[in-house]
Amino acid sequence: MPAVAVILLSFALILVLMRYKVPLYLGVFASIIFLAFFIQRGFPVIGQQFVVTGKSGEVISLLVIILLILLFSTVLRLGGRLDRMTRVFAGLVHNRRMQLATFPALIGLLPMPGGAWFSAPMVKAIARGIPEHIGQLTAINYWFRHIWEYWWPLYPGVLLATSLTGLSLPHVIGVMLPLTAIVVIIGALTIFRDVGASENDNEPRDGSGWGALLSAMWPILAVVIGGVALELAREVYVACGHSFYQPLPRTIIIAALAIVSVATIVSDRVDMRRLLAEYADRKQLELVAMIFAVLYYKNVLDAGGLVVRSVGELQAWHIPVWLVIVILPALIGVVTGVVVAAIGVSFPVVLGVAAGANLPLVPVLVVAYTAAMVGVMFSPIHFCLLLSLQYFGDTFGPVYKRITVPLLAVFACAVALAWLYSAL
Repeated sequence: MPAVAVILLSFALILVLMRYKVPLYLGVFASIIFLAFFIQRGFPVIGQQFVVTGKSGEVISLLVIILLILLFSTVLRLGGRLDRMTRVFAGLVHNRRMQLATFPALIGLLPMPGGAWFSAPMVKAIARGIPEHIGQLTAINYWFRHIWEYWWPLYPGVLLATSLTGLSLPHVIGVMLPLTAIVVIIGALTIFRDVGASENDNEPRDGSGWGALLSAMWPILAVVIGGVALELAREVYVACGHSFYQPLPRTIIIAALAIVSVATIVSDRVDMRRLLAEYADRKQLELVAMIFAVLYYKNVLDAGGLVVRSVGELQAWHIPVWLVIVILPALIGVVTGVVVAAIGVSFPVVLGVAAGANLPLVPVLVVAYTAAMVGVMFSPIHFCLLLSLQYFGDTFGPVYKRITVPLLAVFACAVALAWLYSAL
């Protein structure tokens, strides 16, 4: 059976099991067993990858970050800071849509795995008193969390695309920057269709001003601004030829979350008994199991050669060049749920095919990168989607209905932008 078909069937199995209320992590494990029948040495491979996944520094780092995000969000809520912050913000900004989009966008500046869980409590608090529709808050949180990923230089996908294309980073940032504006505009016109722009008269407000907002938000600003500044400093330090030891990937983000969480517990005098009681919840364990299962699934796909085989199949089917440039990044994006993986796997092939057809580099970059982003946003194993679904208690169907047309519109605008660049 073609690798593309095997991958799609494994996705279908996950979605069908979720439709019948099977927990996501069990559905992913079932899909892994399904994959074992279609890869060489299937069951030894999935056994080996279970151990590899458990020992991976990347996996351990991600799980630690998620657990710290859960701790931090619980601390903000129990200390009353979350309510205070949203009341002050509502008193300053009366536009509902801007209120709901601001915090996911702010958290999105820090390339933090699972950052959607970080912003979800803020979105829910701000939405209090606004009539909710199924999938609405998940779609808002998910959409505006990713508006920067097209050009923000802290995202690994941007750096990898820069390296593979041979373009300078300022050049890549310049040509990709308009996509953030496009995503914001399309999101405002479509994702918010059930949310009025006017203020909510029933929403609690505090008119203390911007100083009070900064005072209430200092823990979040400390994590985001501190994390961004330290990551940039590390990048510059390494670029100057120095080595920087990290016991785990993303150690700086881990340290920022841990330090600010402890500082907030102390400053807000959070009740430790209540904090431990709420933090030691069964749902937290299920969340960790879900994240491990998804990473395990991706490792099995890679170790079993299904991703590489799917790339070869698309090439062997003699698909037109521009379709390869679109389909390949999108497919790998859907399969992996990670932009840097979609770029890393697809771009060597895409750029080679484009060079052979004498296509201009910048339009190819814009189309291929956006296709990768669209694929990742559609992926049923994308962490931010899974975490948003988990937090708001939604299912895939209603959320996909809300984001499908906007994502296609973003891609159409990217094609138009690429055509404009080629005409200049």
